[in-house]
Amino acid sequence: MPLSQSRARFEEAFEIIRRAWTEEIFSYQGEFWSYRDVAMWPRPVQQPHPPIWMPVVGSKESIEFAAKHDLPITPGLGRSRGLRDDIIRYYVRCLAQAGHRVTPDHLSLGISTYVADSKAEAVREMGPYHLYFNRTLFSHGNFTETELQRETGYASAGSTDYVSPENRRAAQFAREDFRGLTMADIERQAEQMPWGTAAEVTERIVEAAESAGADNIQISLNRGVLPHEMFMEQIRRFAAEVLPTLQSHRIERVPLAQEFV
Repeated sequence: MPLSQSRARFEEAFEIIRRAWTEEIFSYQGEFWSYRDVAMWPRPVQQPHPPIWMPVVGSKESIEFAAKHDLPITPGLGRSRGLRDDIIRYYVRCLAQAGHRVTPDHLSLGISTYVADSKAEAVREMGPYHLYFNRTLFSHGNFTETELQRETGYASAGSTDYVSPENRRAAQFAREDFRGLTMADIERQAEQMPWGTAAEVTERIVEAAESAGADNIQISLNRGVLPHEMFMEQIRRFAAEVLPTLQSHRIERVPLAQEFV
């Protein structure tokens, strides 16, 4: 399918699925799909429909769509805190324009962690897999690259014009930024990442949730295709050493989103 149709197809499919979940019988006449007298059984347990979270890399079209439909977002893919904050600011502004009010449930943060006995051990064990992940996924024409989105007609020329000047490079997801990564780069990045002891991982997760004003976090324990036993060990360590503290922690929100509430 032409990528220039991707966004229109997504939006049409969203409307079809939403109506299938919320209407006992519905008909739909669209550009790509048409249905007559459709009834879906069994009906969803959740009302009015199952939760929907929309991943947002940075294009304003995606942010505006999510805000229009009052959809919670997962902002920024963890690319940089500055870009994440810009996305949240613009999203909150768009929510308000659409007549919606932001809540902590509107934000879900994707966070990649690695629990070890020290930061150095985490870098030594996880670093090569993190490097592999970035060099393969993001350096070979991944669709998150802004220029590719524009070339294919998926995003407009001004799709990131809301981003602060200092964060625009991060919003580009340029292939060369990932192709040139080294282990030295990973070591520097790891200083600000939730890698290391259980206490540091917990602290970083809590800090991210509090600074964004988010009620939901999505923890990735296998970003980089870890060997099976390493992955299982991360599940065990996170469950035993990090999760109990997170479950008992009361988030003290100072949400960035309040700037526009």
